[in-house]
Amino acid sequence: MCKYIIIVFILLAFSVSLTGQSEHKSKCDYIAIGYYQLVYEAEIAYLEDNDSLAFAKLQEAEKRCPLINQFQSKEIELYCRLLMKNRQFEKAISYMDTLANKYGTFPVNVLIDIGQNDILSKELLKEIPDFYLSEMPRLLQESEWYYYLPQRNFIIDTLTDIFASDQNVRKERNLDSVNWDKMKETDILNYKRLFQLIDKFGFPNTKLYGCANVKMQERLGALLMHITDHKNIADTILQFVREGQCEPDFYGMVVDRKATFKSIREQGKPMCLYCPFTNTADDEIIDIEQLDERRIAIGMPTREMERKRIELLTKRYEQLLQRY
Repeated sequence: MCKYIIIVFILLAFSVSLTGQSEHKSKCDYIAIGYYQLVYEAEIAYLEDNDSLAFAKLQEAEKRCPLINQFQSKEIELYCRLLMKNRQFEKAISYMDTLANKYGTFPVNVLIDIGQNDILSKELLKEIPDFYLSEMPRLLQESEWYYYLPQRNFIIDTLTDIFASDQNVRKERNLDSVNWDKMKETDILNYKRLFQLIDKFGFPNTKLYGCANVKMQERLGALLMHITDHKNIADTILQFVREGQCEPDFYGMVVDRKATFKSIREQGKPMCLYCPFTNTADDEIIDIEQLDERRIAIGMPTREMERKRIELLTKRYEQLLQRY
């Protein structure tokens, strides 16, 4: 179970759902408007089998800002599932179009829901007879394997090359033998190369390198964690969070990595500000009384909400194991 939880957090932390930096600015401040909190509440309600509350929360989020599909919450996909259950078929298909065309994602879980509900399937086919013969093939063609060319391979190759240079200066296991000056020079160069890529294509995300490319997600996460010393990186990521282009957890991890190194130097122990990991001890958190306030201020869930979500996800995972 512990291994599963660790994997979940790694994926959440290292996934970044961003679009263009200059061409796709959002007029909505997703933090200030309370969008993220509504999505967390909707996800928890859904995991607790309270579909009506989850649906209401996502409807309110939709009123405040255009829905996004974060790697962690996948709120558009969840909304599609709930729209189907509420017999709003046309609107569900419209959002499935968004998943395919904007995120390169084929709505597999929506199909599973329909397939497990004979009544829902019959009602859907009564209203949209060609759903399986026309709509699904179209969505498949517009999603993952057809959507990313021609820039996809270039972006993957560039990120792979940047990551290789990042790892090359870190392959020495003996700290006394590490060339720290070379590492710093490499990190600065990698920062410049990464943001040249951002200026041209937008921040590397699942839309650009493929929603199934977990290895690229991990590499991007490691790369960004190594350039946290750049003075602009945290502010840049926070702005992406405000625009609904980056998950708040990622900003918390970038800031905490820098805070941890500083506290080790000054206090001899790691201390964090946002605590993105649920297993962090209370005495490793700076000003713990204000922790939830800090987390909400950057769009993260409260610590208790995060624990609740992991508890519910773990429970569902165990139920799936028992079933299969």
